[in-house]
Amino acid sequence: MAKRHASFSENESLEDLLGTRVERPTAWLLVGPFLLILFAVPLLHLGGLGRSAGPRDTGAAKAAPRSGAALGSRILASIPSAETLRSWETRLENASGLRSFVQRNTQTFLTGVLGAGNSKVFVGDGGWLYYQPGLDFVTGPAITDPDALRRRRKKMVDKSLEADPSPDPGPALLQLRSDLAARGIELVLFPVPDKVSMEPGHLGRRFEGSPPGFRPSNRGMESFVAGLRRQGIEVFALDPASVPEPGQRYLRADTHWTPPLMERAAADLATLIRTKVSLPAPASPSPWKVERELRSNGGDLLGMLRLPEDQKVFAPQDVVTHRVTTAADGRPWSASIGSEVVLLGDSFTNIYSDSSLGWGASAGFAEHLSLALGLPIDVVAINGGGADAARAEIAGPGGRERLERARVVVYEFADRDLTTENWKVIPIPPAPVRKAPVAESAPPAAGNPGEPERPAAPAAPAGPQAGARPTAVPTASVRPTAVPAEPIVLRARVLQISPVPAPYSAPYADCLSTVRLEVLGVESGRWSDRYAIVVFLAMKENEWLPPASFTPETLLKVRLVPFREAGPEIRSIRRVDDLDDLERIPYYAVKWEIE
Repeated sequence: MAKRHASFSENESLEDLLGTRVERPTAWLLVGPFLLILFAVPLLHLGGLGRSAGPRDTGAAKAAPRSGAALGSRILASIPSAETLRSWETRLENASGLRSFVQRNTQTFLTGVLGAGNSKVFVGDGGWLYYQPGLDFVTGPAITDPDALRRRRKKMVDKSLEADPSPDPGPALLQLRSDLAARGIELVLFPVPDKVSMEPGHLGRRFEGSPPGFRPSNRGMESFVAGLRRQGIEVFALDPASVPEPGQRYLRADTHWTPPLMERAAADLATLIRTKVSLPAPASPSPWKVERELRSNGGDLLGMLRLPEDQKVFAPQDVVTHRVTTAADGRPWSASIGSEVVLLGDSFTNIYSDSSLGWGASAGFAEHLSLALGLPIDVVAINGGGADAARAEIAGPGGRERLERARVVVYEFADRDLTTENWKVIPIPPAPVRKAPVAESAPPAAGNPGEPERPAAPAAPAGPQAGARPTAVPTASVRPTAVPAEPIVLRARVLQISPVPAPYSAPYADCLSTVRLEVLGVESGRWSDRYAIVVFLAMKENEWLPPASFTPETLLKVRLVPFREAGPEIRSIRRVDDLDDLERIPYYAVKWEIE
C-alpha cells in the first residue's frame, strides 16, 4: 500500500496550528464560562440553593452501626449496594430545586407549544392525555409472548431488583381460582380496559372518525381471556353496546374512567354475579340513597407532566358523581367485613371513593356495585396494587377472615398490569377446619333468621335466589368491634426495606413502604414476636418522606396499630411490599422517631 504524502495545504495547516498562541485572558474567557456551567448545579445544590423544600433530613448519620460493632460489620455496612446507590441518585435528583424549576418550565414549553409529553405521558388531541404504559400495552407484544416474558423478567431483575420475578399473570390467577374454589368461592375477573382502548379517537388524526365500537387492545388479550375461561375462570367484559359515547368514557387528563362508565360497569357486573352465584334478594326498601355532586379536577396524568401549579395549558374537568349514603342518617357508604361479596381492586375502584385522588368520596365502584346488588359488600382496594397487593391482603393472617362467608370474589385490575407488573403467586391457606357445635335442640328450619352462619360452600342453587341467606346489616361490619388495647410502642432495628418508587413515576402521589423490624424492646403494650412487619407512609404528594431513606441498622422507636385499623384513607394508598411475609399481621406506624 502506497504511503500517503501530506499535501502542501496540510503542511501549512499543521504549521499554523503548532504556531498558534492563546493569551491567558483569552483562555480564561473561553474556559471560564464552560467551568461555571459545569460546576454551577452541584455547587448550588451543596450550598442549599438548589434544594427543594421538604423533609429531606433522614437521619442517616444516626443509622450508622454503634461503636461496639465489629470492625468487619462496619466495613460491610459501609459498602453501598446497587439498591442504595440507585436510591441515593434518585433522592439527589428529586431534591434539586434547580432541576425542578428548569424541568417544569421546559415541560410547559414542550407541552403547550410543541404538544409533547414525557416518558410517562402521551399528549393527544384536544387536551387529552394518555398513560404511556397503557399505550405500550395496546401496541406491544402479546401478553404471553415468550420473548416478551423473558425481556420483562430480565427488566424486573436488573431494574426493579426482583429476586423471583413473575411476569406471566397466568399462574397467579389460576392459583387464586384454585384456592378460592377450595373454599367454595366463585372468582370473577374484571380487567378494566385501558384508556387507549376505550378512547382511541384522541390519539391522533389517523384515529379520527373511527367507529364508536372501535376498541384496540393487546394482540394477545382475546386468546389470554379465552384460556382463562377454559380453565373455569369467569371474566367480565364491558358490553360495547352499553358503554357511553366516545369522549364520555374516560377522564381527559386522568388514567381513570368517568362516572357514567363506572356505574354502567357496576350494574352489568351485578347482573353477571347474580346469574353465577346464589345471593340474598336485594334489601327492600334500599338502605342507601344517592346524592348528586359536581366535582372538578385536573387529573393524575396532568400531575405526572410536572407542570407549574399555575399552568394554563390544560383546564380542569367537571364531572357529576353520585354519592352513596345511608338512607337512615346520610352517613357515607362503608364496606362490611364478612359479606358474601368481596371486591379486590385498585385505583379504578377507589377513584371516586378515595378523596386523595381528587375526585370526591363515597361515589366509587364498590359503592355502586353494592347499590346495584342491593347488598353490603366487603372491599380491599389499594391504589396501584391490583396485581399483587390486594391478593396479598386477603392471603395474609389479617385478611383470611374476610373470606369466611364469601360466595364470590370479584378481582378488578387494570388490564395494562398484565404486561407491566410482577404477578407473584400468592397462595391462600385453606379455611380452618372447625368442629360443629353440639346441638342442644333440633336445628332450625332452613331460612330461619336464627340459623348459625357456616363458611362452607353452598350446594348448587336451583335458581338465582335459591338457598339465600338472610341479608346482612349493610352499614356495619359483621364482626364486632374489638375493645381498644393498650398502645403498642416498640424499640426496634430496621432489617429490610421495600424500596419506594421515584416521585412522579406512577399516577399516585402517595406511597406506603413495608419494613421488617427486629424488636429490641417493648415500652408499651403486649408484644411477643422477635420481629414486626410495619407499614410507613414514605411518600406524600410526590415528596419522599424520611422512611423512604431508611437503611438496615436504623434504630427506631415506633407506635403501632394493626394495619387494618389504620383507616380506609391509609389502607387505600399504594403500598410496596417486597418482604413476602404472609404469616405476620402487618402494623401501621402511627408515630415514629429515629434513635
